[in-house]
Amino acid sequence: MSDTRNQDDQPTLVFDTGTGAGAQPRPSASRGSAQIRWGGVVWGVILIAFAAGTLAVLSARDRLIAAQLWFASLTPASAWALGLAVAGGIIVVLAVLGGVRSAQRRRRA
Repeated sequence: MSDTRNQDDQPTLVFDTGTGAGAQPRPSASRGSAQIRWGGVVWGVILIAFAAGTLAVLSARDRLIAAQLWFASLTPASAWALGLAVAGGIIVVLAVLGGVRSAQRRRRA
């Protein structure tokens, strides 16, 4: 920090532009290309597929009515089976994402 005078002969404080809190970070050395976060890609694809399916059902009245009739016709056993199938699908997706994460960590190390 230094003391200088401005045009009105008033003291003006000038702070050093070193590596303090206000200094701009320098770009680090290049480490190659950016890593793709495959977990985010997989979840994004799942979200897009779910949104597309929902939009497909809700966009036409006849498909909406067919989906309502199908849902109303589920028996308790078939509802449980459907729930277990959905839970199994989620478990499979989580297992795949765990494998992808493990592979990415091994590749970085």
